[in-house]
Amino acid sequence: MPLKPTTKNKHFITQFDGNYLPKGIATIESLLVHEPHADIAVVCDDNRTYDVLGDWFGSRIRTVRLSDIESAFDDLVDVKRSRSWIEYLWTLTPIIMSSVSYTHLTLPTN
Repeated sequence: MPLKPTTKNKHFITQFDGNYLPKGIATIESLLVHEPHADIAVVCDDNRTYDVLGDWFGSRIRTVRLSDIESAFDDLVDVKRSRSWIEYLWTLTPIIMSSVSYTHLTLPTN
């Protein structure tokens, strides 16, 4: 059974740093072509990524500094020290999903 088209906005949240910037830009551009009304949020792991995405996309996407999320959760300081970068990123996933979803995206209501 085919999916019915919807007029509701789709929501995307991702996270990356300057090493992934070219791929991230290409992905976001593709999303905007295929889902022009999508809400896209990017958690930027470094200032360069935050600045470049802000300049490139302006208000078409939402950028969030990882440092802002870390500031909101005091326990992350100890976690960050005790884990590798990759382990830390996996630890952040639920925190990013909840904090970015509720703070930066307009979620649809039922």
